[in-house]
Amino acid sequence: MRALRLLAIDLAAFLLAGYLALLIRDNFDFSYNHFESMGPYIGFSFVAGLLFFPILGINRSLWRYSTFGDFLRIGAASLLVVLAATTLTFAFNRLEGLARAIPLGRLGRPDDYPGMIAFLLSDEAGFVT
Repeated sequence: MRALRLLAIDLAAFLLAGYLALLIRDNFDFSYNHFESMGPYIGFSFVAGLLFFPILGINRSLWRYSTFGDFLRIGAASLLVVLAATTLTFAFNRLEGLARAIPLGRLGRPDDYPGMIAFLLSDEAGFVT
């Protein structure tokens, strides 16, 4: 139970630091739209921290008496969490905007494919490259 409480405190401190760093980067923009746009990054940071902190054994008690190996683990965990959150946020934002880039305005649905396949297999599709 104590380990879960320490993990929760560590994740809360990590997320608060990430949110404050984003606010500083964006000149203290406190608007609702800005806060909403940071939601995926903060969420993915939480999930990545929840995954990597326990795997690498990162917790608050480590900071008190740390060796060089502990500092390497802390750095690795921080790097993994930031990279994972950034990558997942980028992918999430790209997929979210994908439908706007398609002329039809939406992604294909399963019922769209039979007609397309029948057309491509027919003689009428002979000049389609």
